[in-house]
Amino acid sequence: MEFNKRLPIYRQLAEIFRQKMASGEFLPGSELPSRRQVASDLCINPNTVQRAYSLLESEGLIETKQTNHSQVTEDVKRLDDLRQDLVALAIDDFLQKIRLLHVEEKTLMRLLERSLDKKEESSHD
Repeated sequence: MEFNKRLPIYRQLAEIFRQKMASGEFLPGSELPSRRQVASDLCINPNTVQRAYSLLESEGLIETKQTNHSQVTEDVKRLDDLRQDLVALAIDDFLQKIRLLHVEEKTLMRLLERSLDKKEESSHD
């Protein structure tokens, strides 16, 4: 895995875990890989993984048990809020790029509808 050199690795790792939680890849209450395992898999320092886990813990997204095993929160509302926050950020990023292209709203809506129609057609095949 390649990390962006401009952003702290622990923040990038936390973002990857947020996305996995929001997408359902990491289910509520499921156990996360150990810090050492993540560090080994990604060839990063275990302290970096610890910082990412601590950040996620402070956000209420994961919980660490006395056994030092961490798990995704079972708070489904918190995970739904996370999903909505990530969608809102993606939309904001998208719109910022579209504005740079000076695309009119009507054109944008037509292109979005066309794209959604194509996706719907391909899912029926």
